[in-house]
Amino acid sequence: MKAGILLVLLILAGCAMNQPPEKHNLEPTPENPFPDYQPKTSQDTIEDVMPEVGSPQLREQLASLTPATLDNAKELLELYLEYAQKAQQHPGETVQGNPILGAPEQHYKPSEEEVILSKVGMLLNDLKKNVPAPTLKKHFEEQGLVETIVHYPVFIVTHADVMGSGRFFYIEMEWKDILLP
Repeated sequence: MKAGILLVLLILAGCAMNQPPEKHNLEPTPENPFPDYQPKTSQDTIEDVMPEVGSPQLREQLASLTPATLDNAKELLELYLEYAQKAQQHPGETVQGNPILGAPEQHYKPSEEEVILSKVGMLLNDLKKNVPAPTLKKHFEEQGLVETIVHYPVFIVTHADVMGSGRFFYIEMEWKDILLP
């Protein structure tokens, strides 16, 4: 008797597993050929291309950078000087674009060193914007820091949604200079 009940349960379970899948509203139609498409509504940033550009160590290093304050200004400036040299030694590259995928003729693939240099440069720029000039100058003098031109890359990221192929990000690079303090 127990074996018969077990057999019936196994047969019913097998029948349930062979049922056709439920229809979802994600079936393409002539009116809506890509029903699962979700437009990107946020600003494009370098973080959007991190899987293509950066390693897990780079993401950790970027996450560890804290907003610039007078307390960490010296460390950020030292980090800037370190990565300015590393970025010179390990530059990114200009790559040929694929217009079929919405790419410009050429776009830039930055090195990890350039990505860090960019982030540190932006933090130092924020410091200059947010701290009154006399306070920043006095702090530099007290710390024995000299006037420094901070030359760093700024990445302009755009994307193209290619139906049937996916979302593709493209980078252009410009350079920005600020004078500290």
